[in-house]
Amino acid sequence: MSVIEDIRERKRIEQELQEKSDVLATVTQALNTFLDKGDWSAASQQLLTFAIRQTESEYGLLGVVLEGPVLRVLAHQGLVWDSKVNRELYEKIVRQYESERYFEVRHEHNLLGEVITNHSDDAKLEVSTSLQTFGLLVTAEPYFAVTKPGPVVVMENVLRPDTVGTVEQVSAKYELLPRAETYTVNLPPAGASSGGNGAMVSQREYEAVLALYQARNAIQIAKAEGVGARGQDTLAKAERLAQEAEQIRDRKNNSERVIMLARQAVQTAEDARNIAAHERVVSSGGQ
Repeated sequence: MSVIEDIRERKRIEQELQEKSDVLATVTQALNTFLDKGDWSAASQQLLTFAIRQTESEYGLLGVVLEGPVLRVLAHQGLVWDSKVNRELYEKIVRQYESERYFEVRHEHNLLGEVITNHSDDAKLEVSTSLQTFGLLVTAEPYFAVTKPGPVVVMENVLRPDTVGTVEQVSAKYELLPRAETYTVNLPPAGASSGGNGAMVSQREYEAVLALYQARNAIQIAKAEGVGARGQDTLAKAERLAQEAEQIRDRKNNSERVIMLARQAVQTAEDARNIAAHERVVSSGGQ
């Protein structure tokens, strides 16, 4: 007689316990490094190294978002800046990191993947990589904080004259993107002329206006989703943040404040929309 025992569940539990133990050990080690030597840079690097190893990533950074918004990078690994394309930024980052053991980036949303246009709604994205195979999809979204990408892809790939290699055509199936819901709402910009010949503004002021438009989009889309009782407080908070941003008159000199409030409104409105989408699935009997 033979007995067969399924130990898969036990193995899964053991693996989860080991992962939690590794996280606790790494955090403890980083904390001891800071307490013993007062070296927060080394402690941050220990945490980042562990996170990269656990996620099997090629590169990463560890930082905090300060008021502004400003991204302060405390530790980085595998990141490389081109010393020729933007020499001024490269030298600034090197000097600040060597003296302060951190560096700051003001356009943290652009660093993390949002394309910033100019006052004519034009943008140019230059990408280079040492990887043998590289692909990039840029999607058109109503605001930056969407939790899942949409099916509208806008990108034209071009090769540099000095690129060595071959071009291989591939088919990108947008149907595989994990988003079933759609964002459909018509929002004519308040006070915008039909000819599109608005007054010229500075880049910072333009970014503030763009952030306000995204906040309006996010709030209107959340309302169109049919936010229920559970999401009303979240939606109301988003509206308060957007209203506070709208009431700042001098957007040129207070652009950072406007952008911060508007982006908080976008993220909060997206939370309200997610709550509404979840309630709809639950009410229809889905899981």
